[in-house]
Amino acid sequence: MQRAQGGCERAVEEGFPGRALIVNPGIIVGPGENIGRLPWWLETIARGGRVPAPGSPSRAMQLVDGP
Repeated sequence: MQRAQGGCERAVEEGFPGRALIVNPGIIVGPGENIGRLPWWLETIARGGRVPAPGSPSRAMQLVDGP
């Protein structure tokens, strides 16, 4: 599935044809942010067992932790 692009993304791809990488991260959170339902998911996953989630269980996921 291809998502819609913003004007800045189109400008980068036009200015650097074939050499641009547009990164679209999922959830990025930090201390004090209003993150909606994320705590429920984290608590459910921490308990272990099966978790209802869309997509294939074999799909790769990368967690990033920073300062």
